Amino acid sequence: MPVSAIQNVSFASKKAKAAEENTEKKSDKYFKWISQNQVNDTLKLSVGREVEDGKYKAASGAAVLGAFVAGMTSWFKTLKVMDLAFDAKMLAGEPVVDAAKVGNIGKQMAKNKNIAKGAFFVTLGLLAISTFIENTNKAKANATARQRGFSTIQDMASMKKNEEVYEKTDAIYNNFIKS
Repeated sequence: MPVSAIQNVSFASKKAKAAEENTEKKSDKYFKWISQNQVNDTLKLSVGREVEDGKYKAASGAAVLGAFVAGMTSWFKTLKVMDLAFDAKMLAGEPVVDAAKVGNIGKQMAKNKNIAKGAFFVTLGLLAISTFIENTNKAKANATARQRGFSTIQDMASMKKNEEVYEKTDAIYNNFIKS
């Protein structure tokens, strides 16, 4: 078995050791860049436009909350239709069937089915509105990003080397977080 180190004394070649350190540093830079880029994107939405960003986020949150309520309504009404269908099936098994009961169950099923469909489409509409609001907020933030000292996706894509991207995100992070 080859011995590569004895009590913190390395016998590996200098090139192998330097390559190992360099690989470590590159991966560290990459993971640091991921975090800083996320901070850049978050700050880009708010710094210099806090009130506007807050309004967009509140509107988007309200739309999502409305979608949740409409979705739950749709779900409960669908369960009610299934329950009524079960009642109708049980009623059909009886020897004497009351026509008024059958008609009442049919009307209730139709009403609940229409409410469930309507609530489902309201849910989809509110989720679409929420997505539109979020995308509008991001587009407006990107439009003023350079003026406020942030990088846009296009800026990052135009950089040829990862080192440029790392340096840019480092500068933005240091300017807005560490200062």
